[in-house]
Amino acid sequence: MFKKRKNRETDKFETVEVPYYSKYDNEDENEEEKPSILTAPLLGSNTCVYKLHGSLSQQQRASTLQSFIKDKSEGKDSAKHSILFCTDVASRGLDLPNISSVIEYDPPFSVEDHLHRIGRSARVGNEGSAVLFLLPGNEEGYVDGKIKVVHPKEDNLRIISYEDVLKEGFAEPEEEQEEKKASGKVDPKKKFGKWDIHATTWHLDVERWLLEDSTAHDQAVQAFTSHIRAYATHLSTERSFFNVKLLHLGHLAKSFGLRETPKKLGKSVGSNTAFQDGANSSKKIKKEDPRKKMLRMAKMALNSNSSEFNY
Repeated sequence: MFKKRKNRETDKFETVEVPYYSKYDNEDENEEEKPSILTAPLLGSNTCVYKLHGSLSQQQRASTLQSFIKDKSEGKDSAKHSILFCTDVASRGLDLPNISSVIEYDPPFSVEDHLHRIGRSARVGNEGSAVLFLLPGNEEGYVDGKIKVVHPKEDNLRIISYEDVLKEGFAEPEEEQEEKKASGKVDPKKKFGKWDIHATTWHLDVERWLLEDSTAHDQAVQAFTSHIRAYATHLSTERSFFNVKLLHLGHLAKSFGLRETPKKLGKSVGSNTAFQDGANSSKKIKKEDPRKKMLRMAKMALNSNSSEFNY
């Protein structure tokens, strides 16, 4: 993995190679407020990834935005491709020019938020694209129920299956060449064995990494539970597409690289047993079913006026 560090002699940022699983939050005090700029071999050495979320200080947010916008406007070779990985803290109110693509990995809490998100691209007459990830099942109804209503030009909409996405990312070029040589064309519906195996292997590697790295594992568990709480904040008018009670928690946990069952994950989020210290005795609090606990946490988030993304 590569990271941009400040050269104390030239007072400029330079790309240096660092261990892939190094900790980036333990910088010295002089660099503490600098934006995190990361690249990994999967993205390429000329791709910079910035992070922006509500837990960052205001100075860190401003510094990150300035660096991201500067790289986009100047088109530096060291940052030919810039990615801003962010929460809804960046959905409104920020001037982000020259955005070519917007990827909504989590569906928006309302269709109005969706319009604000994708409005970041294709500004001032420029072309742009937007991608929205949806789970199979109820969420797919969001396309006909909401998306097509706000996007009347259906020619601009294209549904891509998860198989096509994985095939493009993991298929080997010779696979398609062999298929084309045999039949004269590539069958888009055919499952190539190699890309399927590669995708599965990659996912298993992520799971093994989380098993070996307790810090990363705890972060994945926290992300999993936070996702469930955030999922419950969808508007009631869109609840038919995003119903937290219909989520398959086992499959969802798997997508975060977690091998534990939701029941075990629920137990790991805080302690289900607590004691109140008294003068000479302690009072034991009754254990709560882990699944019910997760749904209760989601309901609390739904009834709360505060945002999951901590504006």
